[in-house]
Amino acid sequence: MKSFNTRYHIIIALFVVFLTQGCRRDFELSPWDTDVLAPIAFGELNLGDIIVSDEIQADSSGLYHLRVSEQLINLGLDSLIGIPDTSLSESYFIPVGNVTLPTGVPFYSNTSNTKYKLKDVQLTYAEVRSSLFSVELTNNLKSQIIVRYQVLSATLNGDTFELVEFVPAKSTFKGDINLDGYALDLRGLNGNSVNALATNVEVMVDPAEGSTYTFSAGEGFTIENKFEEIIPQYAIGYFGSTETTYEDASLIDIFDDIPFEALDIAAFDVRMSIDNGVGADLQLKILEMSTSNAFGASASLSHPIIGQTQQLSRAVNLYSKDNPVKHIFKDFAFTDQNSNLDQLVEIRPNALHYNLDLSINPLGNISLGNDFIYYGHDISVNLDMDVPLKVGVSGLVLQDTFDVEFIEENPEQGTGLINGGYVRVYFDNGYPFSTEIQLYLQDENGVEIDSLLDQAQTIASATADAQGELLAIGESEIVIPVNQEIIEQLKRAKAMRLRAVIDTYDGQVVNIYNSYTIGFKMVADLNVNSQ
Repeated sequence: MKSFNTRYHIIIALFVVFLTQGCRRDFELSPWDTDVLAPIAFGELNLGDIIVSDEIQADSSGLYHLRVSEQLINLGLDSLIGIPDTSLSESYFIPVGNVTLPTGVPFYSNTSNTKYKLKDVQLTYAEVRSSLFSVELTNNLKSQIIVRYQVLSATLNGDTFELVEFVPAKSTFKGDINLDGYALDLRGLNGNSVNALATNVEVMVDPAEGSTYTFSAGEGFTIENKFEEIIPQYAIGYFGSTETTYEDASLIDIFDDIPFEALDIAAFDVRMSIDNGVGADLQLKILEMSTSNAFGASASLSHPIIGQTQQLSRAVNLYSKDNPVKHIFKDFAFTDQNSNLDQLVEIRPNALHYNLDLSINPLGNISLGNDFIYYGHDISVNLDMDVPLKVGVSGLVLQDTFDVEFIEENPEQGTGLINGGYVRVYFDNGYPFSTEIQLYLQDENGVEIDSLLDQAQTIASATADAQGELLAIGESEIVIPVNQEIIEQLKRAKAMRLRAVIDTYDGQVVNIYNSYTIGFKMVADLNVNSQ
């Protein structure tokens, strides 16, 4: 939160005027008293200047709203079917020596399935959005070999992924490749499995080395590869039947810059939305929702949704590149008729607590393995709150700081030149509320010296119609007698803090508009001696 501070210079100049008499060889000064009326400062306090936040907004009529959006749950591809990093390794070594084989013909060939451990998730198909495929080929033969590595499950435009590398004698090849854009058939070699990646490896001696090669005992090769950071664009299968509890708290800082003692909310519009962008059935149960503040107070939500299981059907697969999913939504409204949500806000909370149960496929594999998910289309639970500031408020504090510079024209003559006088502060109050004002002087370190007023004083409030539109500004004058003590304090002062405490009358609910301001101007009305 940012606070906007407008600073004004307050300059008090004390004038000493000299009068000479005629064209005489001897003359004398004639002291006299004069009244000096000098403007000191002007400015205004406005709620919008004090609170600079995206969560406090004015609508087209100027009425302030408190708008807060919070995402309680978000489950996407990584949460639902996250494919773990997987390492594969194959080695082959000649057990006996003096074995001669033709070159250009595989002396090693192997086709295998690699099963991903995805807990209850059973995938049959996926399209790769991004990935990292690391491979390391080690050749300890005395001749160059050719390694042909195929991922039989991965195809792009009808072509199977294939890597062919020439690995020189007694050396190692390392490379990073990706499978981005490839389609993965995860049904394995026989087409009846799940989470299975089929691969094929062939190794031969390079025919450029000669027509035959005689192996020594222990010669061979090693293939090590890692499938890392595989993020699908799209996946099909059965996502399992799971139930997960989400118990957490979200911090609320909007009230840090709006200090008040009490708040009475008259209207609010709060909605909870369940958004299912995944092809799986859902159940949601809200066990508890509450707020708490820094002083240990808390309030729990009362609403028919609490403790009740909500059913949400699966999203619809549209098979469209630009708009592949029809999301399924379910909304819940919180009003003053069906909930006590206003109580959760009125305690000036700094945390929102929630405890939710979310079940996926509670009835099991009723889709027969046709659950689906697209990247960017998730399961989410969102809370949106709109509270128009039609409120009754007690102890709302608006304050700002202004620079002070007190200058004497002839400081060597001391402050005795001032016979007396007043500092007059005129207020134009645009808030239709009871308002108390206090002024504090501060030194160069921001430490308060003293208050200019013995006690806070009430200024007149504006008058408004039933809709909160202003009919008349409240005008007031506060008169502060000036004495030598106050003058010394003004000399030391480098800043002044203006503090306004606002209360609505008798618990009355009113609208708060961005046009409401407290304007003021400060004038020095002093009587000064000429010598």
